[in-house]
Amino acid sequence: MRRWGRLLVDRNRERIRSRLATEGRLLLVPRPPLGGRGHVEHYYHFLFDLVLPLSQVMDGLDPSCRVVLRPVGLFDDRIREIFGHRVDIASEGAPDASASPMPLVGMNPECVLSTASDLDGLRRLVFERYRIGHVDRPDLVVLVRRLPPDDFYRHSAVIPGGGSWRRSIPNHDDLRSALAEAIRPDHRLLDLRLETMPFREQLETFARTALLVGQHGAGLANTIWMDRGQALLEISHARAWRQFEFLCQARGQPFLRYGTPGPHSIVDPAPLVAWARRQPALRELLR
Repeated sequence: MRRWGRLLVDRNRERIRSRLATEGRLLLVPRPPLGGRGHVEHYYHFLFDLVLPLSQVMDGLDPSCRVVLRPVGLFDDRIREIFGHRVDIASEGAPDASASPMPLVGMNPECVLSTASDLDGLRRLVFERYRIGHVDRPDLVVLVRRLPPDDFYRHSAVIPGGGSWRRSIPNHDDLRSALAEAIRPDHRLLDLRLETMPFREQLETFARTALLVGQHGAGLANTIWMDRGQALLEISHARAWRQFEFLCQARGQPFLRYGTPGPHSIVDPAPLVAWARRQPALRELLR
């Protein structure tokens, strides 16, 4: 299924590039891949169903070719920062750039087979745009704290909700304290509220991250900003959700999953830390 999804993505990319080569300017409409869901107003889908396929469309194309997108919620400025003058955001009510816009088929890893080259290429592009340098020895353990969704996702998004509405760890502070005590002294724990962090600061942080820990959700997509050898520990109640596992497989990153009974379950820190200490991928991080 994922290989078939990749074939459709590749065909879509070549058709877009062919039209851009003759027309020079084209309206693209993001579309989930076959079997996919979600909307690019949300961070995970913004990265994998918009930025990733668009970066492949634009790679090596004549710099005079330009793509037009309709507004994508909170991420319009981020699109401009990443792609510069080559991508325009059409204002509401403005005429379309093309009489026949084309779909931009997404690359959600749950549905499309991605390669290390795909993901490393995206990381390289974004790091160059934001001038993020190489980190020789990542020394951070990052725990993602889930927050209630922004008002935009409560009232205006095509698909409302997100954040702690969908999943939460009620005793998050207990988990933070246990992890802080368990990590080795040459590493440091950060308890991050990603929704309140500037994007450049997020990139700088994850470039230094040796272990990302968090409940299943968009925050774990930031594993693509980490170095290939660094680990992801996903806390999840559903083994069927495998997109972050697929991401780690593609990049050669250790992936670990710790199960919970439900989406809003208390996580007992002692068993989790004891389990983590037994994982070979974490031996250099935990004492």
